[in-house]
Amino acid sequence: MSDAPSTCPKCGSSEIHHRKSRGDWVCDQCEKVWRLAEASTGAPAVTKPRLFLSYGRRDARQLAERLRTDLESQGFEVWQDLRRIRSGREWEQEIEDGLRSAQIVLALLSKHAVRRGGDPDSPDNLDSVCLDEISFARFALKTPIVPVMAGPCDPPFCIFRLDYVDMTSWTTSEAAYRAGLDCILEAIAAALRGEVRYRSWVHNLQPFDFASFLHEKRRDFCGRQWLFDEIDAWRTSPSERALLITGEPGMGKSAIVAELVHRNPGGQVLAYHCCQADTAETLKPGRFVCSLAAMIASKLPAYAARLEDPEVETALGEGRCTEDPASSFEVGILKPLHSLPAPEEGVRYLFVDALDEALTRTGVGMNIVDLLVSRLERLPGWLRLVATTRKDRAVLNRLRGLRARELEPRRAATRKTSTCSCVCAWAAPTWRSV
Repeated sequence: MSDAPSTCPKCGSSEIHHRKSRGDWVCDQCEKVWRLAEASTGAPAVTKPRLFLSYGRRDARQLAERLRTDLESQGFEVWQDLRRIRSGREWEQEIEDGLRSAQIVLALLSKHAVRRGGDPDSPDNLDSVCLDEISFARFALKTPIVPVMAGPCDPPFCIFRLDYVDMTSWTTSEAAYRAGLDCILEAIAAALRGEVRYRSWVHNLQPFDFASFLHEKRRDFCGRQWLFDEIDAWRTSPSERALLITGEPGMGKSAIVAELVHRNPGGQVLAYHCCQADTAETLKPGRFVCSLAAMIASKLPAYAARLEDPEVETALGEGRCTEDPASSFEVGILKPLHSLPAPEEGVRYLFVDALDEALTRTGVGMNIVDLLVSRLERLPGWLRLVATTRKDRAVLNRLRGLRARELEPRRAATRKTSTCSCVCAWAAPTWRSV
């Protein structure tokens, strides 16, 4: 093979080998998989841009088939499961190979593609394979992802900042489909140039990206179903506005948050934040407010539209958030949310991990704990708060002082599968142990 590559295009290693049966190359160091196009002219072979098509068969197969045909006519090599997975092969391995060999992942988002195991419309009670494909591409391979909204749905949190191509109306007319295809081609070209396209409010609000942190925390997570059942039961309580999960350091509080954000049954998690003592920016109330606003915008289109209101835009400006985070929270988040109708699906909640680390912030002014507790009663009736903290007397006393009322946490019954020793709810006037 005179045109055979000598090094891996990803890591530069010379430890590569050709798989004749599959017609591709594999790097023994980084496990990169790639193919060389056949060149009939005798010139050096040229690699076609290779795309991986991720989609839900139940509601996006027709769109996927048409996009594959049109993208191939544009010179792309498209990996699609129905055409690439061979009989008798382990389908998971085939999908992994397809992802490893791709330069871009084209993720068609639809209700079937983003379903979770606990969702009512999940026929097998399992997470969608598409979610695994997106996570593997982002966290393991660092492959660029181009989201395409194939049907109305909430984008996964791990890609909530990315701009998407809207093709929800592609069946209405040929012009609508062609306009969407042009946007996809433009987005792919940008990704191949190394450009990352974010949603319009990302540059102004600069939300934190905790996806990699939570992905690491939930690795090998198992059990604790009793805790999730308790949280779900609390969510439907008409009187309690917040839930505090306490535990000693290293007991898995962040892992619980990571798993809950990942599961997100019915899209109940509206936004989340992770306080990290070693990352000072995560402890600043102003940055906290802006990041929450961005996440909420990704889940509630009506709220995203309100970000263009001059009053809201001013409230969420960097200077205003830094100077007066409480007013920014009130005007930029709470006031707009109060003007929106309650979600048809029911109660939503905010997650805040490690309130104890928020208290390590030094300097003048309030911290995130001050901000949340002072505005707890201003949350819309359909919005709740779930937070974690280590079981530290100084932290709990601070919470008592901020609430200006007697808090009486009671220890929950011991469970062998528990990763935290106590689960309590902020209520009026006391905490309810669960």
